[in-house]
Amino acid sequence: MAIDAEDYIAQATEKDTFDVFAFVQGTNTPEDEVTIYTDADAALKLAKIFIAEEERAERAKNEVVGLSDEDETADEDEITALHERLAASGLVFKLKGLAPKAREAIEKKLRATTDYKEGEENTEFNEALNATLIAKSIVSVTNAAGAVASNAWTVETVNAFTEELYVSEANKLFGAVAQVNYVGAIFDRAINADFS
Repeated sequence: MAIDAEDYIAQATEKDTFDVFAFVQGTNTPEDEVTIYTDADAALKLAKIFIAEEERAERAKNEVVGLSDEDETADEDEITALHERLAASGLVFKLKGLAPKAREAIEKKLRATTDYKEGEENTEFNEALNATLIAKSIVSVTNAAGAVASNAWTVETVNAFTEELYVSEANKLFGAVAQVNYVGAIFDRAINADFS
């Protein structure tokens, strides 16, 4: 016996009942942003300044005789200029995770088109999967001036782009993409977090 639309609506809106399949349909996917910096020279100079300042502070705290205050110091204007250079080299990647079925379809296709072997390292598969997930997860890329990149993101363009980045910055992008696409553990951590 078929159930008519009015009975279905009545059952669906009845207190203490709901349709679990309707509830999960269209489940949203996570979004995130990550900033990638490209001015390695400014980053290195800033790192050296801060390391020297930390070492000087540690020596002063422990009353250790070492380098004079004139060595490896930078004035505020130099530090500000380096911060500005670094900030100007930032690219903000807006990311959106793929639906689980879409991700599974990508993995299945790549298993069939690469030399994938169960239980082995599968470097070719992993690299292709990472590049594909990045390409499909990028919503937009904005530079420090607010301009939005017009690039089309494909496996090839992702590979070419990440080859130009320093490893630490490429890893930031890889990590952010992994987070928006593999959120299993994040659900438990978010639910159990104590924000008080």
